[in-house]
Amino acid sequence: MHFSDSISGDPTGLTSRGCWEAKRRIAAALKTDPQSVDLKSYEVDLSGWAFHGKAAVGGKRVFAKIYLHKFNPPLRRIPRYVTPQTELRLLLHPEETFGGSVRNEWEKWEYVASASSDVHLPAICGGSAEEGTLVLEELPGVRLDAYVSWTGWNAPKNRRARGVISRAAAWLGSVHRSSFSGVESVSPRDMLQTVRSILTMTDLDSSRYGDLALEILNDYVNNLHPPDLAVPTCLCHGDFCLANIMWDARSDRLSVFDLEHSVFGNVLHDLCNLVFNLRAQLLYPFTSAAVVKALEGAFWEGYGTTADGIVAAVNALATARLFYFLLPRHTSRRERHGWMGGLESALYGRWFEPAMIERTLQSLQWFNPAPRELVRV
Repeated sequence: MHFSDSISGDPTGLTSRGCWEAKRRIAAALKTDPQSVDLKSYEVDLSGWAFHGKAAVGGKRVFAKIYLHKFNPPLRRIPRYVTPQTELRLLLHPEETFGGSVRNEWEKWEYVASASSDVHLPAICGGSAEEGTLVLEELPGVRLDAYVSWTGWNAPKNRRARGVISRAAAWLGSVHRSSFSGVESVSPRDMLQTVRSILTMTDLDSSRYGDLALEILNDYVNNLHPPDLAVPTCLCHGDFCLANIMWDARSDRLSVFDLEHSVFGNVLHDLCNLVFNLRAQLLYPFTSAAVVKALEGAFWEGYGTTADGIVAAVNALATARLFYFLLPRHTSRRERHGWMGGLESALYGRWFEPAMIERTLQSLQWFNPAPRELVRV
């Protein structure tokens, strides 16, 4: 029986059989007896492809990540942001697996561990590629997505959040620079055409959301007339988002984790990922646009000097994806969450969506090196 079968039908946690299977896999990764594993808490992540558990083993607190289903790599475990080229490839080849593996994550962890002393990577306690399990030291603190959602209009928390994001960005910049392996030529017009193909394949090519995404990219390509970009290639985190950054206020320790998607590629992946992650907050009614702008500014400041052309590309790509990827998920909530999800979607669309779209479009002017007034369709 697969581990994933053990947890089916148990939305509140693992069945006793699932608990034992988790203990067995953690023990295999640590080369110890399952009886010595005291499972404290556990959950399956939102993607449904990985089990996360906290445990005590021999008096030491650990965090275990267990890939479910067909692990190494798990099927279609896709981060919230992928480049348009990657997304189109996955749409064209639905049979293609996509995701990390224990072996890949372990190797990349060792590679970046010495990139910066200012950011902590949790120590690897053990791993088993055969069992799809990686065991790390447990980290104290709070994930940055949760911390940012609590900042609101609280000035001290805003300052701290900006400082933490700036430090995380500096770490990312140091990883990119230390692993630099050349440049890749990226054509903005090809990116636009790729997104057009994505919209056609996802039936968004004649929708309001699809029109907005194309409006943004058309403005970028036609008004700014960008040449082909020489984009640095290096080791990318692969899923550099707020949820994969943790900060412990008591020790002022910043930690970055979840390297399963790490790959050598161009920097647009990581840069767009974080900007997309921050600007997604603009679609939620009770988020301050000024706070989001300040956090994004802290990210660019911490990351370091970046070519204007790359900043402009990130600005357009990350924002366009909000419209062709994230907003359509609001309208499909009924299919995924039942009638209650449908009601939430209807209320959002009627009362909040127009204002949220407007301020998201306004964000295009924040850090664009050559801003243009967007012409509405």
